[in-house]
Amino acid sequence: MFTWFGANPPAMANHIYKDEFHRMAWFIHNAVRDALASGNEEFNAIRLHVIASFEIGSPGTPIGRIGLVDLIVPSGGPVEMPVFRIELLEGTLLTLRYNFHDWVVSVSAPEDIEADFMDLFSPKKQVYVVSWEGPEACLYGPYAENKRQFTLALDGHYRLFAFFWILAHRKHQGSIHELQTLRQRVTKT
Repeated sequence: MFTWFGANPPAMANHIYKDEFHRMAWFIHNAVRDALASGNEEFNAIRLHVIASFEIGSPGTPIGRIGLVDLIVPSGGPVEMPVFRIELLEGTLLTLRYNFHDWVVSVSAPEDIEADFMDLFSPKKQVYVVSWEGPEACLYGPYAENKRQFTLALDGHYRLFAFFWILAHRKHQGSIHELQTLRQRVTKT
């Protein structure tokens, strides 16, 4: 991943872009992998690559917002952005991109993913090719239609982190629910 970032530094005079670009790299490499891993061994086993890239914006057009600052494509040209692939130990593939506005994530898992994603995204909302900006073969329908392969949009880094944390810890959600149900039965008797 860092090879791609080293070969494609932002050629922008505006440091807002450059800083956000590097924050994105740190966030993916550290925070997202941390959310997906249950320990150091699993953290180190997660494979993270840049599999493609895309350009956003033409000079002078807004491409996003950081706080109260609109991000405008500089006169030097469009911004080159990476498309990431994360490979988890159980075989789940996560393909994602960020465009200074939102994250779009495609999930391809060996089995259905059942989890309470707590309204982080709309499970019935279709992400279209124009919003995806990644390899077309990795664009799927919504979560409500196929829980094994789906694509969703998330606003901001926090929602992406929360989505991945829930995805990684979903196996424990069932046992907590079962424990609560058992506790309710015990208190009734």
